[in-house]
Amino acid sequence: MAEGMDFNKVYRINAFEVPGWGYSDFTRTGKLGVWNMSHILESGGRLSSIFQLQSLYSPRGVKVFPVVSAQKTVVSRDLHRLATIQFPMMFFYKIGYIGNTSLSLVFELWHKKSETFLLQTERQYVFIDVESRKTQPLPQYLENIRDQFPRNEFSVKLSSKPTNLSKVYVTMFRITASDLDKNYHTNQSVYYRFSLDAAYEAWKSGFLQNFRADPCQYGAKYFEGKHVRETFVGDQISVSLWEDELDQLTLNFEIHKVVDNAYVMYQKIAFFPLNNSKL
Repeated sequence: MAEGMDFNKVYRINAFEVPGWGYSDFTRTGKLGVWNMSHILESGGRLSSIFQLQSLYSPRGVKVFPVVSAQKTVVSRDLHRLATIQFPMMFFYKIGYIGNTSLSLVFELWHKKSETFLLQTERQYVFIDVESRKTQPLPQYLENIRDQFPRNEFSVKLSSKPTNLSKVYVTMFRITASDLDKNYHTNQSVYYRFSLDAAYEAWKSGFLQNFRADPCQYGAKYFEGKHVRETFVGDQISVSLWEDELDQLTLNFEIHKVVDNAYVMYQKIAFFPLNNSKL
């Protein structure tokens, strides 16, 4: 660890204030977009205190950077009830576990004024080589502190696409430069935007049986994703969606590259009933 760094402060928990939501965080329905909830957790690079040493302690001198490989988010009804412009929140984060090839960070958002819980996310990260884009071992500085954290790695269970393709809605999108982040690949939050755009198309065409309104009218209560590979500018992707058999207000998604049908990621998004999703 670098000289002068406080282990408990940097690696156990950190907190800072987030000024609130912007106009663009609310969808056409006036509800918070799932992709905006997912994106705010990146908070403009504030998480660099966890990752700032990566270039110094990369394995075998390989330059690496962290990418999200899986995530699970639970949303309180209070987030939908309280969320407005100029909405100061407290952002808390800490390491969840450090495994052999991955680690997780746990994030929470709380309403600053009322101290109301709003959202919790756990994200799993792996490190990939900047040049080869292949997964690498954890940087040495994380190896050195691994034993001080639990090994309870979480996983996202993938739901199988129905064999009856009449139950699956498929549409296509193209990755543009505006979809990229500083690593010049599609940002993790953008995939949720693609999925909800596909859900709108499916609802508008009459495909969805359990949604009586635009899916973005419903407040999200839970969403998760498993990332398999990156996409880049110019890639055309297909989004397949189907309604969950067990939960009527849950949608499952698979995203593939169109060219070679390579699996990009899986998502699941569950919603509160419409009468409970008002701001």
